[in-house]
Amino acid sequence: MALMGLSASNAVISGSAKFDGKELVGMPTNALNKIRGDQISMIFQDPMTSLNPYITVEKQLSETLMIHRNCSKAEAAKRTIEMLDAVHIPDAKNRVKLYPHEFSGGMRQRVMIAMALMCRPKLLIADEPTTALDVTVQAQILKLLKELQNEFHMATILITHDIGVVAGACDRVMVMYGGSPVESAGIDDLFKHHHHPYTKDLMAATPRVDIPSARLQAIPGEPPDLSNLPQGCAFQPRCDFALQNCLSHKPKLENYSSGKAHLVACFYAKQQMEATTHAE
Repeated sequence: MALMGLSASNAVISGSAKFDGKELVGMPTNALNKIRGDQISMIFQDPMTSLNPYITVEKQLSETLMIHRNCSKAEAAKRTIEMLDAVHIPDAKNRVKLYPHEFSGGMRQRVMIAMALMCRPKLLIADEPTTALDVTVQAQILKLLKELQNEFHMATILITHDIGVVAGACDRVMVMYGGSPVESAGIDDLFKHHHHPYTKDLMAATPRVDIPSARLQAIPGEPPDLSNLPQGCAFQPRCDFALQNCLSHKPKLENYSSGKAHLVACFYAKQQMEATTHAE
């Protein structure tokens, strides 16, 4: 939401986010309006609440092209049908005249994807795009996103809490806790060698299909209050490996693995990796 300039007025935003050399954080609304929906697009979590129930799908999708590409109404309508075909909506020519409630949940999400891709953006942000869908439809949507990403040559940021979705759809992962990144690595590297205690607990709390009798390990404690975070590491009240340093200092995201782009924000992980390096 921060990248798109859609955060609440009381949101606390810090740091930097650059797109094509332009700083997005703090960018004026009129400048952002030229980027969002055009070069950067977003698929929201629930298509039923994201689509306007009083406006046809054709009008909602056409609007994007008419604003950003100055297309005529006829040209925008034609390209809307083409995009609905691209996301595999049957009989797109006739269904484009329908209202959102006349589509199933999976088809509504396909409409949202079509809307996000109308201007062929360079970056697509997908915020929990499969949360409200059943497992079968979820797999279809993820496959579709991968196909369209390759076809349109765009980067994708996938926001999800589902480890299975991450494993099947991502090339690189950033694990976040309390609003801050705690670990970042390539997908294979992270699953084989996760170092942050939260990442370890997250993996342990994921059901294993290969070990059906394995006991599910819940993470003890409660998530932090984002308006009143601890002074040091946000995860330390729930961490089994918290050090004295964790209580007063927030660890920085650093590369502790030689020759690999594997970043970790954890004093304990740093200590363990340094000990391993010295032992070798």
